[in-house]
Amino acid sequence: MKHSFMFKRIQRSLLFFLLLTATTGYAQFVKGIHDVSVTLSDTKFGLPFINLAPIHPGIEVGATFFKRDRSNNTQSIRAKAGFIHHNILINAPYLTVGYAYQQKIKNTIGLSVYGDFGYIHAFYPRQGYIHNEETGLYEAKQVNEAFLRYNLGFELSYIKPAKINPIIRYEANTAGLTISRLISTLHVGVAINLN
Repeated sequence: MKHSFMFKRIQRSLLFFLLLTATTGYAQFVKGIHDVSVTLSDTKFGLPFINLAPIHPGIEVGATFFKRDRSNNTQSIRAKAGFIHHNILINAPYLTVGYAYQQKIKNTIGLSVYGDFGYIHAFYPRQGYIHNEETGLYEAKQVNEAFLRYNLGFELSYIKPAKINPIIRYEANTAGLTISRLISTLHVGVAINLN
């Protein structure tokens, strides 16, 4: 019962954040939001750079709150909310904030490196079992865990002045402090400029 209440609370928080950042008409009047991004993702455990099948889908929405734009580079601070659906291992909502540095190539292509940290809550799709010491039996239980999430990545984007710019991003994430929970994610989507 407690986990169900917490999951509903996380869902409501994510829905509120997604609606806030996805509503470009409202976001134009919020001081400091420069762009929003929407990406679809594929998540793998470990670091496979070429293994695309099977696909484990996800979605992510982000907003850039601070941006320093120069002629040959851009620095920004972004917040992101997303959801990973890995039907065998985990289903997990997450929230992150991070720093990105983008080098401009002929004012057409942007090559970014970035680092994020945040929160991820993993819900395992199958039931787990715990040992009840009073009865001596194993009882079925929905297993979920909360972790700090750290990631490093790089992004390639088309940055010619336009309202909507395509982006592709690849990142390595860890859930918690051990490398045994290493996750890699490929994102493909768009950034919507609000300025």
